[in-house]
Amino acid sequence: MQARMVRLTEPLATRGVRKAAVTLGRISAIGLALLGTGALSSPARALEPAPPRQEAFLKRAVYAEGRLWLLSDSGQLSSLAEHDAHRAAEALPGAVADVCRRADAVVALTCAGAGCGTLTIRGRRGGSWIDEGSVALAPREELLSMTCGDDAVLLLTDRRLVERSKAGSRAVSLSGDLGPVMTASTYVDGPDLLVGINAGEWGGGLRRIDRRSGKVSLVARNAAGGICDGPLNAGCDPVNAVVADPWRPACVVAAIGLVHFMSHGRLVEVCGDRVTSLYYKPYGDQPPRDAEDDRKAAAGDLEPPSTVAFFGLVRAGGALWAAGIDGLYRFDKGTRPKLVPLPAFAVIDGIRVSFQVPGLALVITEINRRKSMGGGAPMLVAR
Repeated sequence: MQARMVRLTEPLATRGVRKAAVTLGRISAIGLALLGTGALSSPARALEPAPPRQEAFLKRAVYAEGRLWLLSDSGQLSSLAEHDAHRAAEALPGAVADVCRRADAVVALTCAGAGCGTLTIRGRRGGSWIDEGSVALAPREELLSMTCGDDAVLLLTDRRLVERSKAGSRAVSLSGDLGPVMTASTYVDGPDLLVGINAGEWGGGLRRIDRRSGKVSLVARNAAGGICDGPLNAGCDPVNAVVADPWRPACVVAAIGLVHFMSHGRLVEVCGDRVTSLYYKPYGDQPPRDAEDDRKAAAGDLEPPSTVAFFGLVRAGGALWAAGIDGLYRFDKGTRPKLVPLPAFAVIDGIRVSFQVPGLALVITEINRRKSMGGGAPMLVAR
């Protein structure tokens, strides 16, 4: 199959037509409420058939070793370089549960046993996968994410946080429930792990986990007090990415995005426990304002009912890049964002990929269909 070029001419989101539909969808969301060594060679092999029409259900994308690594939610890991006509599948034992980047190498987490009961960390060196230790999961314990920090690999489950470093392994139990999770984005903030949760129409929000004690804290702010008011609301705001603020060393920026009946999203800045809205933009046709809107407008807390949803966020070339449903947004210090149209995408083995923006790679994922009525969304990767 040869790669072909396509351009996205229609919005990646479906448009809603009435604010009541959005409110109903959000109200329904509220109601639902390591040891050992060894090497494994990894010759490229042909891609095995994916579940029908699910090749693009991608949960993670990282760039390392001059290649874009793509992980589907069915556990298939593949990679490609900029000018490749096909993706190469990785020969790893068992399904791949997650991947992350350490320095300029990719780290994979494979699973084996009934219900993926044993997780094995595998670092890639010289084209081979090196066994760096295993972790056994308890019955019905679920992995949420793997994070490559400067000094450790962190495995987050729905019950505990496990850290694997040169000093050995340690685990702490989580003090609270993280809620439903479709995908999790993480950022190591010194002694804490920040976890952005995307639960589709069920929201998600942002949590802070103390790496020493396992204490879970909700990072949120509801300025106006309404059922889905922001700037950061765990019941209604899926957090799709968390990165360090380029201009405030003690802060991070989180991307919020959901397409469910209408588009909803913003960028927020988090400095400790302080949460502020950094950027939002109206999107599409806006329904008429009602009495609640008038009240919020008087208080200075009104956002349009439909706003641009943001699904990706990275730092690259001294700028902050955000992937919205209507294009790429480049933020430079002290200036308004510059909107760059989404580039042309090559369709490679069923996945839409683009390397046309210098320093970035983009790939379209369909995974949000699992938990919302949205279509494809752009994932953003720094090269």
